[in-house]
Amino acid sequence: MKSVKTGVDLYTWVVWHPTLKRRIRLAAIVNRNHDTPRYVLLFSTHVDQDAEEILQFYQLRFQIEFIFRDAKQFTQL
Repeated sequence: MKSVKTGVDLYTWVVWHPTLKRRIRLAAIVNRNHDTPRYVLLFSTHVDQDAEEILQFYQLRFQIEFIFRDAKQFTQL
């Protein structure tokens, strides 16, 4: 377990994914800053990758997706 920030913990495991038929690195984020804990599960097929790096890549990915969404709305596509 690693604390990302106050009340937010990051857990990681290497597990077998039956559909992908391979091992994956699972990163679980637990946010305890609310009345009920909130969970987010992220994964990578690169099992040697750090959980912090997986989290960073997903954060960057969603920023890029928001940029595409805003660009499509601006150009009315």
